[in-house]
Amino acid sequence: MRNTTFHIKLTETIYNGQACYIIHFNSKLAQKTIVNELTCFKWNDHHKHYYVVQKHKALHVLFSELRSLNCYVDYSELQKKQKPKAKQVKKQVKLPTLAVHLDKKLNQFERWMLEKRLSENTICTYKGVTALFLRYLQLKKTEEINALWVQRFNHDYLIARNYSVSYQNQCINGIKKYAEFCDIDFQLESLDRPQKPKKLPIVLTKEEVKSILDATHNIKHKTLLALLYSGGLRIGEALSMRVTDVDSKRGLLFVRSAKGKKDRYTLLSVKILDMLRTYYKQYKPKNICLKAVTMILTAIPPREKYWHKQLNEQVFSNRE
Repeated sequence: MRNTTFHIKLTETIYNGQACYIIHFNSKLAQKTIVNELTCFKWNDHHKHYYVVQKHKALHVLFSELRSLNCYVDYSELQKKQKPKAKQVKKQVKLPTLAVHLDKKLNQFERWMLEKRLSENTICTYKGVTALFLRYLQLKKTEEINALWVQRFNHDYLIARNYSVSYQNQCINGIKKYAEFCDIDFQLESLDRPQKPKKLPIVLTKEEVKSILDATHNIKHKTLLALLYSGGLRIGEALSMRVTDVDSKRGLLFVRSAKGKKDRYTLLSVKILDMLRTYYKQYKPKNICLKAVTMILTAIPPREKYWHKQLNEQVFSNRE
C-alpha cells in the first residue's frame, strides 16, 4: 500500500466557530488507508467529508504526516486565502525640541556661514539639517560629534523616514560644515554616501514648445517662457535678469551670479530680442527686466512674486 501515491487536496472551512482543514481524497482506497493511519481526522456527517481542527494540528505537521504516507498534497486553495503579512513599520524617531544653548550655537553657525558668503539657500539648508542632527544627539543624550553618530543619524532618522538621496547628501554636507565651524576634525570618508540616480531629462519637441508659447497670451509669461527655452536659463536666473544684461548688438545675454556664483553669457536670438522689446514697451521695467513697475514700487522681490509655482502652473495649464 505504501507504494501507492494518493492525491489529497486541502481546503479551509469553519465548524462551530473553529477553523478547520477539509481533507478531499481522490479515491475510497486513499480515504480508508489514510483515515486508518491518522486518528486526528473527524467525520462530518452533514457534508460527508473528513476534517481536522487547525488548532489541534498545524499545517506543516499535517503536511509532513500525509507526505510520510506517500501522499501528494494539493494546498493551492489555502495559498489563495492566505492574507499577506502586514509590513512591520519601524517606529520613527521623534526628536526633542532643541536646547537653548544649542539653539544659540546654531545661530552662531548661521552668522559664520554668512561671513563665509555662502548662498542664502545653502545657509538655510545647512542650518536646518544641522538642527536635526543636534536634536538627534540631544535625544541620545550626547554632544559628541563623530562619524559614528553621523552614521547612526543617517540610519535611524534619514533612512527610516525615507528621505531622498539628495537630502541625505545635504545632511552630510551640512554636518561637515558645522564640524568645521566647531573646529572638530573627523573624517566622513568611511561613511557610504548614496549614489544619486542619473535620469535622462524629458525633452519637449519643437511642436510642444510652440504649442505652449502659442497658448500663453500674457506677454510677461510668454517672454519668460521663451527666454527660458531659448537661453537655457534657470528660473532664478531669468527672474533676476536686469535690463542692462541684454546685449542686443552682439546678440548675447549676460547671466550674473548663476549657480556657484559664476557669471556667464548665453545666446540671445533675434526673435527673443523682439519679444523683450515688446515686453519692455508695455511694462517699462526700470531695473529688473522681467519685473513689472508695480513690483518695483512695492519693493517685492521677483522670486516672491513668481518663483517656480506660478511658472509651473502656467506651463502645465497650457499643455492641457
